[in-house]
Amino acid sequence: MTRITYHHASYGHVLVGPQEYKNGCPQPPKDKSIPLAARRWWDDMGLAEAADASRAVLAYRNSKLIGFFRYSFFQDFKLPNILVGAGTWVSARHRGRGIGKRLWELAIKKQQAANIEVYAATREGLLLVRRMKKQYPKLQWDITASTSAYRGENT
Repeated sequence: MTRITYHHASYGHVLVGPQEYKNGCPQPPKDKSIPLAARRWWDDMGLAEAADASRAVLAYRNSKLIGFFRYSFFQDFKLPNILVGAGTWVSARHRGRGIGKRLWELAIKKQQAANIEVYAATREGLLLVRRMKKQYPKLQWDITASTSAYRGENT
């Protein structure tokens, strides 16, 4: 089995930074290096309308993108080291192998996060965030989830 490699990306990468606009509406990335399933998921989850992420952790297998975790990171005198999750995607073929968890671990470690803010739009996303909270109990977690995530819809 081919090894999965992980890379950090910052502002300027196609998955982070300013979005392309059409008729005043932000658009999902059209870069061919982003799998079609990821672009559709991006659109379905409304990530184009969400706040821009300033960073990402990317997972590759055989030079093909198979997963990513988009996030922003802030410093605040009241709440230090705030990591704000802005979307986690892993290709259907590679789910259940701990890739999403590893993407989060790498971001938390790199940023030395102390506070996590995240909105879970799907049941799988909510379950992932809950596992991460269990793994990192010393961090402060602010988790919001859509009603459909609790019911298991839109998965």
